[in-house]
Amino acid sequence: MAAPYSVGGNNLMSIPSWTEAEEQLLKRMWEEKASAREIATALGPTYTRSAILGKISRMRRSGAQIARRQELTPMRSQGRPKGSKNKKPPNYSPWHRDVPKQPPTPVAPTPVVESLFEGVSILEAGLSHCRAVIGHDESIHKLAIYCGAPTVDKTSFCQGHFERFYQRRV
Repeated sequence: MAAPYSVGGNNLMSIPSWTEAEEQLLKRMWEEKASAREIATALGPTYTRSAILGKISRMRRSGAQIARRQELTPMRSQGRPKGSKNKKPPNYSPWHRDVPKQPPTPVAPTPVVESLFEGVSILEAGLSHCRAVIGHDESIHKLAIYCGAPTVDKTSFCQGHFERFYQRRV
């Protein structure tokens, strides 16, 4: 009936080998419109739904006359089940709005931040220094100059630069 599949002496699973009687039962039940799950149950625990569908496919490729089940239709063509939520009217379009689009919320103007500090070089900046770039030095290296003011909470910027970079809607 089924030949064991073994690797290293362990029986991991069994691969079904089809007998003529099992193939005839498969064909007969398939013609009677039995589901693949029902056929697998009738054939025994060795066979799964996938094994049945695979065998049907292989039999069709080898030239056997196996009926196709055309009466099955995709779920989209059947529509929504009765009583389902989120029904859309028949003329619904996601591109059309009944309510006009609201204008964007105005953003508060940001003040220009004048640093009270002369700035620190990128090499001298620590974790507590504001990392807003305010210029570069005129040496050969052209290193960035940070604001250098004390930072706010866990950000990388002082209060003035934080308000400038992270605008809040009013």
